[in-house]
Amino acid sequence: MQMRVLPAGPHALLVELDSQADVLGLHAEIVDRLERQAGWPWPRPGDVVPAARTVLIDGLQDPAPVAAALPGWDVAPVTAPEGGTVSCPTVYDGPDLDTVAEHWDISRREAIELHTSTEFVVAFCGFAPGF
Repeated sequence: MQMRVLPAGPHALLVELDSQADVLGLHAEIVDRLERQAGWPWPRPGDVVPAARTVLIDGLQDPAPVAAALPGWDVAPVTAPEGGTVSCPTVYDGPDLDTVAEHWDISRREAIELHTSTEFVVAFCGFAPGF
């Protein structure tokens, strides 16, 4: 597993990984080490937050020894469990539909068919003001 460990302020590390499976694996490994109180010789972090391609380890008293140790860990990737299917009834009448179809060089109908025939997988949910 390739990882890039970056400082994220004075008390946090942001670990960049190649895939969601790597993110889930590292997150599970950190949580396991914290729960077993073995393999984590430093004071507990405040938060361990997985995202699409990163894991944020926040609230570290001294991030340097954690940053030095992480790349040496043997962490196996983890595949997310299968979830159920959720259908979202949608009306395709937005003002940007023509722009999307034009960008893809297809008709409005083809853009709708392409979108409705695609199965989307949700990896995580979040919120940003204004989004």
